[in-house]
Amino acid sequence: PVVAFLLAIPFAVGAQQQWNWTEHAYPDDGFRVEFSGPVTIKRLKVDADASSRMVRGTQYMQDGETYLYVVGASLNKFGTQLDVGADKSFAGLDCRRRTANRPFEAPSGHARELRGADCIDGSYEAVARYYQSGAWFYQVIALYKGEGGDASLARYFLQSFKVTR
Repeated sequence: PVVAFLLAIPFAVGAQQQWNWTEHAYPDDGFRVEFSGPVTIKRLKVDADASSRMVRGTQYMQDGETYLYVVGASLNKFGTQLDVGADKSFAGLDCRRRTANRPFEAPSGHARELRGADCIDGSYEAVARYYQSGAWFYQVIALYKGEGGDASLARYFLQSFKVTR
């Protein structure tokens, strides 16, 4: 329900372009983050089953030939259990190996970071951070190719994320 929109992540094909990192603020969803190129924004369709738990959700995505950066923001009627939400979301990345799973303190409260290798089709590394702020649940995910991807840019994207509510 909360994480369903991450299960079918499309990847762009074509030449990767150079962009500058720019801060994007989304006050309605209570966060800001930096992206290095065009962002695709998709509102989640909340079906009858999900509407009993979720008010709304939005996916913000930038994709390229060797990476994918995603922020998922969902407002839930009764909140979300951080660990359960993080585990369900990360499972959708289909990582063959989980290399890290640690809690950390964020200004907005508790957060969790998970890392994985051999994800999606086996060629991606994943670093995902999950935040809970009141009834909001945030999924901040960076996927990058194990060969040809840039882990430092993925880290920059993840560290740029800030809850603003």
